[in-house]
Amino acid sequence: MSDISEVLTGLSQIGLFDTFADADLRELAQRFRIQRWEKGRTVCRAGDPATTFFVVVRGELEVFSPDRPPRKINSLEAGDFLGEVGLLAGGTRTATIRVSHDATLLALSAADFRELMLRRPQVVAQISQELARRLARQSVMPEEPQTPSLLAGRYRTQRTLGRGGMASVLLVRDERLGVDRALKLLVPRFAEQEQARTRFEVEARTMAALRHRHIVTVHDVVVAPEHVFMVMEVATGGTLAQRMEREGPLSPRFAVQTMISVLKALEVAHGQRVVHRDVKPHNILFRDDGTPLLTDFGIARLLDQEQGLTRTGLAMGTRGYMAPEQRMDARRANVSADVYGVGATLYAALTASTPGELFAKESQQQVARAFPEPIAKILHHATCYLPTDRYESAKALRGAMELALPELDDTPLATVATPLGLAMSGQTVETLTN
Repeated sequence: MSDISEVLTGLSQIGLFDTFADADLRELAQRFRIQRWEKGRTVCRAGDPATTFFVVVRGELEVFSPDRPPRKINSLEAGDFLGEVGLLAGGTRTATIRVSHDATLLALSAADFRELMLRRPQVVAQISQELARRLARQSVMPEEPQTPSLLAGRYRTQRTLGRGGMASVLLVRDERLGVDRALKLLVPRFAEQEQARTRFEVEARTMAALRHRHIVTVHDVVVAPEHVFMVMEVATGGTLAQRMEREGPLSPRFAVQTMISVLKALEVAHGQRVVHRDVKPHNILFRDDGTPLLTDFGIARLLDQEQGLTRTGLAMGTRGYMAPEQRMDARRANVSADVYGVGATLYAALTASTPGELFAKESQQQVARAFPEPIAKILHHATCYLPTDRYESAKALRGAMELALPELDDTPLATVATPLGLAMSGQTVETLTN
C-alpha cells in the first residue's frame, strides 16, 4: 500500500489535479503507488508496452528519441508527467526516459488512467494541451526526412497539405495521367513497423472498397520497403474543421445538410459492415463544388473481424466525439458509435467548439435550453449514453435530419457554451493526429 499522505502531498503540487476536491483527491491518491528511482535507471524504453502513467514529484529525468543513436529531446522535473502518449495511443512507449537525478514518481496503472480520463474531462483537456505544446516543440517525435520529389516513379511532390502523427498528406502530380492527387504517406518510422503498415493497408483497402459520392476515392496503394502510401482524390475545399475555424459557428441548415451527406456515406460503409469510429470535423472534406466527403478510415473496424489490430480495453477515436462505450473499449464500437460521432460533429459545427460529455444529464439539459427544438431533439437522441437509446442506424438519423431541415435557416445560432468543452482539437486517441 502506498503512503497516502506522501502521495497526497505529491498530487497537490501538480497543476494537473488542482481542480479536484479534497475527497476526490484522496480517492485518486489511493490508486497511485510510489516509485523511487536512482540516477542512471531507465524508467521506460521506446517500444516497450505502455502500462503506466507517471507523475514526477522529485528529481529530474531525461527523454530520448527512438532514433538510432538516441538524442535527448526533453527534460522532466517535479510537476511534469509522462507515459500518457503510449497510453492514449494504445500502443508502445514513444521515447526512452532515464533518471538524471534521483527521482520519486507516482505511478498509475493503465486501467486507472483510463477511468480518470473518463471521469475527469478537464484532465483530458490539460493533457491534450500539453501534448500539443510538446508536438509543437517537436520534442516528442524526431524530425522526418525530407519527402522525395518523385514517388514510385510517378507521383511528383508539389506541397504538403497536412501532417499528422503517423502520416503526411501531400499534393502530388500524377505524371502518367497528368492529374493532381492527394497522397497520404506513412512516415518512415512507422513504415518500418509491421503493425502500422498493416493498419495503413487495411485503411487503404477499406476506403478503396467503399465507392460513394460522399466518400473520398482511393486511386492507388503502394507498399514498398522504402515507402507506404495511398493516392486519393484531391478535395480543394478544405475540412469542416478549417471552415469552423475560419467562419465560426455554422448555420443550422448548412451543418445539417453536411451531416446528411456524411450519413449517406456511413450508410454505405455500414452496409459493408465497416464502422468508421472517428467521425469528426477534421475527417470531413469538401470538393471545390462544396460536396462533403468522409475520409480517414484509419481506425475503422470491420464488424465481423478486428484482424488482431485492436486489443480488448483499448480506446480508439477522438476525445469529444467518441461514444461512451467506445471510450471503454474500441471493440464495442458499432454502428451506434458512428451515430454518436455524427451528433457530436453536428454540435461542433453549430458551436465551433469541441463537445464535452454530451451524454451527461447536465449537458443534455443545456442542449435543450440552448438550441431550437428540432436541433435539440436530434442532438439528444444521437448522443444518449446507452447505444440502445440512440437512433438505430445512420439512415434513421438521416431521416430525422431531413424532416427537420425545412424548419432550419441559414443564420448561425447565438453563442452556445460548450458543456464541459475542450479546446478545438483533432487529436485522435489511438493515433494521436492520425
